[in-house]
Amino acid sequence: MLLLLLILLLLLLLLSMSVFTFAAISLLSISLYSEYENI
Repeated sequence: MLLLLLILLLLLLLLSMSVFTFAAISLLSISLYSEYENI
């Protein structure tokens, strides 16, 4: 039971990390795109 909870927590952490990196990459690409639009 405890092992299952630990695995679930690890999966949740991995998911949040991937979502965070995806958000950071999308924000970076949006800012780069807006800089190219200004030129």
